[in-house]
Amino acid sequence: MQDEEEKSEELPQIIEDINAEDEPEVKIDTTKTKSRRAINKAKAKEGIFADFPLVDGKTMHLEVVKGDVANRVIICSNEDYAWKLSRYFDDPEKIIDVKSHRHFRTLTGLFQGVPISIIGSGTGKSMVDFTMREAKYCIDGTMAVVMLGICNSISNYVYGDVVVASRGVFGVQTDFDVINGFNKNTLCGAYRISDLVVPDQQLSDLVVDSLTKTLTKPNLVKVGMNGSSDAFYGSQGRNDDRFPDKNDNLIAEIIQKYPHTKTLDMESYNIVALSKMTNNNDVVASAVNIVVDNRYGRQSEVEAPQFIEIEDQTGYALIKALADYDFQEGEPSASLGIISRVQRQ
Repeated sequence: MQDEEEKSEELPQIIEDINAEDEPEVKIDTTKTKSRRAINKAKAKEGIFADFPLVDGKTMHLEVVKGDVANRVIICSNEDYAWKLSRYFDDPEKIIDVKSHRHFRTLTGLFQGVPISIIGSGTGKSMVDFTMREAKYCIDGTMAVVMLGICNSISNYVYGDVVVASRGVFGVQTDFDVINGFNKNTLCGAYRISDLVVPDQQLSDLVVDSLTKTLTKPNLVKVGMNGSSDAFYGSQGRNDDRFPDKNDNLIAEIIQKYPHTKTLDMESYNIVALSKMTNNNDVVASAVNIVVDNRYGRQSEVEAPQFIEIEDQTGYALIKALADYDFQEGEPSASLGIISRVQRQ
């Protein structure tokens, strides 16, 4: 019987043998498959090792193709809210509406004659990563994107405040090796707080101006610095007796590193950071969050019915801001094609 050391020595050779084999050609007989979804899943296997897999020419998660997404994009947390905001389009009945079986929804229409897409992505960094990459795949030229989400406040900002993260965003990443005791380096904390990235100034200024002019209570519009955690509980400093997250001092550590931090969410950093890493510098991004909770229990004058109004007005203001955004290289050539397609709906 082989001991563990002998087994571990054999493993690299097995991997080398597998990698050395030619990948077999995948042939699918779709005539024997009744389910369209089953066909798509089978076809997806053909590109399972592709860097950017497509299914029937569509992106894997949003299920969009070129011409489905405008150069101006709002990313929000769910498909129902995306549909609600699309009611502000010039003609809500003339919309390119793409529903993904993974519950993404992309709605493209015209606002004051300008093509705009609203994408319901779901929450969390993986969801916005899918959205940013797959939307950009479908767009030629620069993409201007504004995230609209909700957040909790670790400052004097309270329920109903609308916060533009123009002062910068950073990420908070969990290190489970530290939490579970695998990393014995006592200098390593259980959470890594990233460097700061700053959203596009021109777009953020447009957003602030549009919000101030649109909201019934313009005093609710705030600016600040935002942290984006990789989870809702542990990396936002919430304590859970069932899971020892080692996060008792996390909020204090965040404030120590970034004293001007106002809010925490789960998406802003990933959207802005992705916008900074494109090869052609052809993505500009801003991020807006509406406060739904103050972690210190500070009270707000805003009542629940007013919050819905604030949410609606904020969405309208962001659509207006994007419509007013001028691309440095001029209006994208793809806009004419989207305008024509929307008008034919």
